[in-house]
Amino acid sequence: MLRGAEVTAGFFRLLGVRLSTGRDFVGDEGDAAGARVAIVSARFARAVAAGSALDQTITVNGIPRVIVGCCRVRHSSRCCKNADVFIPIQLGDQRRTNPV
Repeated sequence: MLRGAEVTAGFFRLLGVRLSTGRDFVGDEGDAAGARVAIVSARFARAVAAGSALDQTITVNGIPRVIVGCCRVRHSSRCCKNADVFIPIQLGDQRRTNPV
């Protein structure tokens, strides 16, 4: 069992968190038809992926996802401080055209 969070593209930039390896999410990865990707914590990369997690596939909620980045999460955001896996939040077409 892993702790995870759904985040938007640019989430890490907004918080000033630099990825130690790999890249951030890109625009279409939040679309339903977008690539299935994940960013993992450095802790996860060390413990589970022997430190070299990039391009490996993990399964999150039954969906295979390719690891595209690794981050050191050391901020105080309650929703993410213990997260090990980050996936792009998927917004439906209705939500994208009619933001709240």
